[in-house]
Amino acid sequence: MKNILDKINRADEIQATKLGTHEVELGLLDDLNALNAQGEKLRQGVNQVYSLRSQMEKYVKEERTKIVKYLSDVEKLTKNAETKAKELGLSLNDNIAYKNAKNRLVELNNINEIYTKFLSSGII
Repeated sequence: MKNILDKINRADEIQATKLGTHEVELGLLDDLNALNAQGEKLRQGVNQVYSLRSQMEKYVKEERTKIVKYLSDVEKLTKNAETKAKELGLSLNDNIAYKNAKNRLVELNNINEIYTKFLSSGII
């Protein structure tokens, strides 16, 4: 009888050990599922970065086109004004509109360079 009870107790211990092992395994799988969900969110973040890059690239291309036209127009006008002023013996150096146009040319040439570098960078 004692031998039978010992075997039953031993079977209960084995069963408890197996259940404990399964609980640990299930806990590890739950942890893996949580990490998988976190990884999916990170992957979606990368997709968002690509989308934002694409939107930014479109915007920069549009703005760069406007800047290139502006630069061309202002350069033509300033050269024409310089030629006319020289013919009349006038100086444009003190003229505010002329100074502002020349300063804006420098600024927008710098921005154009930045946009060009951005578009050619190929980053991401």
